[in-house]
Amino acid sequence: MRKPTTLRLPERMDSRWRRERRPVTRNNYRRRMTESRDPHADGPTPGPFSALLGFRYISVDEHEAVVEADPGPEHCNGGGIVHGGFLASLLDTTTGWAVHARVPDGAAAPHVHLSIQYVRAAVPGAPLVCRGRCVGSGRRIGSTEAEVTQDGVVVARAVGTHAVLAPPAPAEGSA
Repeated sequence: MRKPTTLRLPERMDSRWRRERRPVTRNNYRRRMTESRDPHADGPTPGPFSALLGFRYISVDEHEAVVEADPGPEHCNGGGIVHGGFLASLLDTTTGWAVHARVPDGAAAPHVHLSIQYVRAAVPGAPLVCRGRCVGSGRRIGSTEAEVTQDGVVVARAVGTHAVLAPPAPAEGSA
């Protein structure tokens, strides 16, 4: 019989770190997602993941969302071209901002589908510009499309579908 292997967690994931975090349950996840706060009250700002990737929000309105990025060597695959996951994240972020500009305030609109077509290789060192738009938004579904260009040439495009989740109704007796 084989002896079980002991898995050492990275320092940041030790037991003390886990104790400090609340476990995600259905109720506290919903509560955190529906808190009445607007982290982008002064205009769009990148979330932690987008900031990590270096995305810059250029503009967002009801017609179009524009996000830029400067890929470096750290964003490349083993072949030296920009990793498809980096391009997918840029398309995901841009289409998300495009649909959020068209849904009611307080509504969430997570992707339920994102289809990406990689047209040609993107290279590090030249800026990427992603332009996305919401082509339709109803009570339950939003549809988006976006293109990533580098030096004016399309490198990837996407179409996405979003579930429009209405904000929760205020509890009775609350102001």
